[in-house]
Amino acid sequence: MKLKDILPLFVIFFSLVAWTPVSERVRYVTDGDTIVAGKTKVRLIGVSAPEVAWPTYHKKGECFGPEAKKWLTSRLLGKRVTLNPDPLAPKHDRYGRLLAVVNYRGKNMNEEMIGKGYALAPTHFPHSRMKNFVALEKEAKKAKRGLWGECRVWCRGDFCKTAYPR
Repeated sequence: MKLKDILPLFVIFFSLVAWTPVSERVRYVTDGDTIVAGKTKVRLIGVSAPEVAWPTYHKKGECFGPEAKKWLTSRLLGKRVTLNPDPLAPKHDRYGRLLAVVNYRGKNMNEEMIGKGYALAPTHFPHSRMKNFVALEKEAKKAKRGLWGECRVWCRGDFCKTAYPR
């Protein structure tokens, strides 16, 4: 058997291993789109929550950042979640965080964050649930849920930020 014959088998095997869901306990919630589960720092794929304040780094928070963190913390801290990497997306972001859909008790927490208006659904990083996330964002915006009812949201292309109302 030649290398060219078995190479496709290696690719299939390693791609399946790379995208296997993992179950971990959430130890810390950094903000509305980043958690620490087990020893892994995880970015909720397809989710962009407003930033929280980081006084140590002289960074101001954004409108609805604290609320997004508080909501996610109340749902996940100390709980066992399933981390599902997306086969269409890179496994890690530029900061080394695992990109994953986070499921808790059968609920997709990425969808929950966007649908309840705690986060935006950016489209600059492709993933398999993008259409669904964008639809949830449109519904939340139309219903003025969460940040859509409390904040000024401005976008330039696909990049959006929230600001406190005047």
